[in-house]
Amino acid sequence: MHILKQLREFKENISILLVSTVFIILTASLTRDSLLAIFDWPLLLSILGILFFVRPISVQTSLLGSPLSAQERALISWIAPRGIVAMTVTGFFAQEIAELGIEDAERMLPITLGLVVTSVALHGLTIKPLAKRLGLTKVKNPWEKI
Repeated sequence: MHILKQLREFKENISILLVSTVFIILTASLTRDSLLAIFDWPLLLSILGILFFVRPISVQTSLLGSPLSAQERALISWIAPRGIVAMTVTGFFAQEIAELGIEDAERMLPITLGLVVTSVALHGLTIKPLAKRLGLTKVKNPWEKI
């Protein structure tokens, strides 16, 4: 059993390393101006709309008929998904779309990066209080043997 635990830890570490590498590679081509464009009001409103309406509605729709409780569905709607797939797909298609002459195609990657960074930060700061409020935390006795 000990070797399985080590293999799981190794897999988790490799996954984190690979995801981090993908983010570095995808964002390496961004300029300072394209990153600062993330803070335009229309873009920020779009990001907020995605975080508070589009994602929760799509996740709730995908969970229809599942055995999860309403509290579990609410938590999943808030934290999932966060964006490595979106970043990868955008990184691939943004250049293809720009070559087709579509206006503002070069803004796709910074917009997606803004969405990912905002959602990871916001979700990271709020997941524990939300889970507590929804009654989904398991309180562990610190004196209990592991």
